[in-house]
Amino acid sequence: MVGLNGMKWIPAWFFLFLPLALCGEEPMRTWTSLEGRTMKAAFVEFEGGKAVLKKVDGTSFSLPPSVFSVEDRAYLLNLKNTGNPLTDSVDHSVEFAKGATIVVSVRGEASIVDRAKPARNSGYSGDYPYERNSSTVASYSSETGLREGSILPPDSQVMVGQHSEVVLLFSNGTIATIGENTRMTVKEFLQESFGQYDRNFSKEEEMSSSKLILDLEAGDLVVDVKKLKKSSNFEVSTPLGTAGIRGTVFKIHSLSESAKLSVLTGRVDFVSAQEKVIPTTANQSLFLQADKEPQLGNLSDRDKESMTKTVDSARKRVAEMELTPLFKELNFNKHTVPFAAGLKMLWVEPGSFFMGSPISETGRQAMEARHEVAMTRGFYLGVHEVTQAQYEAVMTGNTDVLSSTPSRFTGGKHPVERVSWNDAQFFLARLNEGERTAGRLPRGWAYVLPTEAEWEYACRAGTVTVFSLGNALSALEANFRGASPYGPKAKSGPSAVRTKPVGSYAPNPWGFYDMHGNVWEWTADWFGRYSLGRVSDPKGSASGLTRIKRGGSWYLPATYLRSASRSGTPPGDRSHDLGFRLAFKQIE
Repeated sequence: MVGLNGMKWIPAWFFLFLPLALCGEEPMRTWTSLEGRTMKAAFVEFEGGKAVLKKVDGTSFSLPPSVFSVEDRAYLLNLKNTGNPLTDSVDHSVEFAKGATIVVSVRGEASIVDRAKPARNSGYSGDYPYERNSSTVASYSSETGLREGSILPPDSQVMVGQHSEVVLLFSNGTIATIGENTRMTVKEFLQESFGQYDRNFSKEEEMSSSKLILDLEAGDLVVDVKKLKKSSNFEVSTPLGTAGIRGTVFKIHSLSESAKLSVLTGRVDFVSAQEKVIPTTANQSLFLQADKEPQLGNLSDRDKESMTKTVDSARKRVAEMELTPLFKELNFNKHTVPFAAGLKMLWVEPGSFFMGSPISETGRQAMEARHEVAMTRGFYLGVHEVTQAQYEAVMTGNTDVLSSTPSRFTGGKHPVERVSWNDAQFFLARLNEGERTAGRLPRGWAYVLPTEAEWEYACRAGTVTVFSLGNALSALEANFRGASPYGPKAKSGPSAVRTKPVGSYAPNPWGFYDMHGNVWEWTADWFGRYSLGRVSDPKGSASGLTRIKRGGSWYLPATYLRSASRSGTPPGDRSHDLGFRLAFKQIE
């Protein structure tokens, strides 16, 4: 595999994104390694076969082109040969997590490498037998280990036997059909987290940005790639070079001494072992042999027909398959907000619940009429109430003459308080602008206050009890006036008589902290009566005098901490027991 081992000596922190600017002969750009890590630097010159780059702090260093992604290698090689880069990488900071790969179908015999188990007969009968070394092979038939619905573990090597075929689906939407007598390894698969997904992968573009590296040691691979996002990187390495893909249908046949690349649609940039970039476009084929010049020609009608048939068959199998296990494996429910000092959020799935309280609930108020609510769209919600450190990070330097440190009870990890509803809107405007400027705010998405329905849906977290923790509440479970617990058997306890650091108590079943107590939390809605009957995605009254706040506070008895409890306050008011929690959702 070309260049993969040449980067191991570089520490991981070296490729962290550096958000500063530097002027030079070549513009500052983001570089991506084969492992998917990024760094910000400007190209200076070539020296001894290496590229000299300059970091934002002015220090210089040199690296061989082989350690970079195909896109970056194409940039460097064309800059060296012509003085003008072929492409430029995108200045876009993306958080990646592990992607997931599911086996769509298995025909015949296949096996998968498992380094934790002793070698046994793989059933592989191709022309290029697996060379056993320090790795061991765990063999499976299509009826046991490698079967439809199986999730491939990281760094999996798939081995397909004679007269056999395996179809894989990656969680970014890419489909790979592995032909007979083939050895292929999923070297690395990282993907940007996302919330909602199209179960049928009907969109032309990939689900979210991704970094996918496949190592084709020998055999046939037909790949159907969705249009990749700008910050994505997809490569297939062979013994004779590496193919860099953007969005295309192509086939690679690889042997130790030769390789053939066939492109049906789109474009593939092949970087040979000699670091020569060979663009191969639709209806072209590229034939490579060791120690010989590459040969670029036209794709035969027979190859076109064969590839089209293979891709159509794979797409049909994917469309008919239950894909829930694939997305469960991703665990893409987390989101971090860099501009707000790393504020953490969790994804809330769509669903339905009963909002309000039953007539029999102790402490119930007249404006809590119980009714069914359908939440048709998911959203992210802050794991904690916005802290003073996060508020200060966003509000420092604001031109609205608002204090960035308004709280009475100081402490960076304590929730911010003495913040009005209007103040929260200034905070949200600055946060959205900061994330937009940094290129991290998807089109049509925004940070907002949750609606009252969204807040209660997340607070209840699938429960129907008075609190998400049950039908009683003591001072050991939340921050409120401890002398006034809820429930006949609940014991009274000491009161903090102030806010406490966020996360001081156990979270609710969905992982959200302090939904009961600590500080009241503003919501987006005006205070008003609930709609009668079943409703979908309610947004509250169209107007009013007070905005809804939820959750109760350190100052109040436990009855105000009930999941259904609601109260209203004028949007300009500030109080030392009133803060807010962020939502992040699609608004267009």
